[in-house]
Amino acid sequence: MEDGLPPWIEKDTRSGTRALNDECLASAVHDCAQKLASGEAGLQGANQLYQLIMCVWSLETQLACKAADLACDLIRDNGGLASLLQLYCAAVDRDAKLNLCRALEQIMVGKNRTFIARSELFEKVVAAASSTDGLELIRCGTGILENLFKESEDTCLRLVAYGGLAAIINACRSTCTVVLQHCAAALVNCAMYGGPKCHHHMMRLNADHWLFPLAFSTDSAVQYYAILAMCFLAANRDLSSLVARSGTLDLVLPFLQTHDPEEFASTCPNHVHGRSATWLCMLLPLLTCDSEEAQSMAAFHFAMEAGIKKKQQRLQVSEGSSFDVSLGTRQAFTCCFCIDISRYQSNTSSNHSSEEWFVSD
Repeated sequence: MEDGLPPWIEKDTRSGTRALNDECLASAVHDCAQKLASGEAGLQGANQLYQLIMCVWSLETQLACKAADLACDLIRDNGGLASLLQLYCAAVDRDAKLNLCRALEQIMVGKNRTFIARSELFEKVVAAASSTDGLELIRCGTGILENLFKESEDTCLRLVAYGGLAAIINACRSTCTVVLQHCAAALVNCAMYGGPKCHHHMMRLNADHWLFPLAFSTDSAVQYYAILAMCFLAANRDLSSLVARSGTLDLVLPFLQTHDPEEFASTCPNHVHGRSATWLCMLLPLLTCDSEEAQSMAAFHFAMEAGIKKKQQRLQVSEGSSFDVSLGTRQAFTCCFCIDISRYQSNTSSNHSSEEWFVSD
């Protein structure tokens, strides 16, 4: 590994820029897939895949996203994901299950989530991810569930039916910051993607009771996603009065008063690479809901996202997507959402102009 770089990253000695060697990465992923399918070498393949993906995500954003997308597509197309699911669901030994769980958690991109949701092993995957056999398994398992809640409304309802939501709420008792980050993000995803039916399931399982202490977490990411989850529940008119009684919405303004969108983006790995176009589109309804707190939180997130995408020079958040995040200028689009935050600015003493809080689709 020259200069600390993996063999599938090439460095231009003159410019110092780095580029992805697709063929070399494909070879490395293929080797992982073969080992995963070979039985005895399956755990070695899982460990190898985990190390490869962790190396990928340590790269700068644009290169990391490109390499991760390619690696995750290849491991699925080469049969490695199917083999990994079989090994994970069949594992009895705790250490073996942990190694498989870690690898699976790192490759939960959109198409892989769809593959898992459509797999005949889906219920077993949810059961395995809901394991409480040790902190490390809970960390990885809640990470898997967090990602699965981003798949679709139907998948969210199946996750509820198979005990995935109950597992997340039970894990809210943890004192581990990583687990709580996964739990808060999973509850946001469930509220965001699951629709009204999942909102009622969340309230039935007392999710609002657990979101309140999470909203007081000393970890800013846990606090943020807990408040955002409550905002989604508050946007449901059938539940708004119940949510208001919890008092969590009262925490929105103090949070916004003490955080800068661009600075906040650097506080948690969850924010570093930004969110997908799909995730951002799911956030749009908050901008026009009846809850002022929910509108403010959505505005904050889009301002944060705009800053991230501007640094990445990726104002169009995904290739082929019509969803653009624009920072600093107002432009005309077929459908646009302009957020007047003059009142918010006066309350928060923010230095951002209203020009900077703009999102268009």
